[in-house]
Amino acid sequence: MEPLKTDRLIIRNWKISDSMDLYEYAKSELVGPNAGWAPHKSEKESKEAIKSFIENDDTYAIVLKTENKVIGSIGLHSRKPDDSLADLKQREIGYVLHPQYWGKEIMPEAVKRIIHYGFIE
Repeated sequence: MEPLKTDRLIIRNWKISDSMDLYEYAKSELVGPNAGWAPHKSEKESKEAIKSFIENDDTYAIVLKTENKVIGSIGLHSRKPDDSLADLKQREIGYVLHPQYWGKEIMPEAVKRIIHYGFIE
């Protein structure tokens, strides 16, 4: 995927070099359990997660432009959240955000951009 841009964000493919940024928020008890996974115990675990993101190619890094730092992730997953609509093409949006950036309208900005990408582009 080509990077997607908003006023404050870049949504792009993950890089192994993002592992420290991912670990910084993935180790938080406020993040993983709310997204359905255990907090990361090491940067190595975050590297393994990034390898999986790259392999599956459906989860992207959210970079805050002003800090040039990964502060979250967003994905368009090939799941069928509504079986009654199985004949339609469906995607499930999943996302997490570093707690330090909560309440700043970052995720609505990212979701709006990824929806435009997924359904218009």
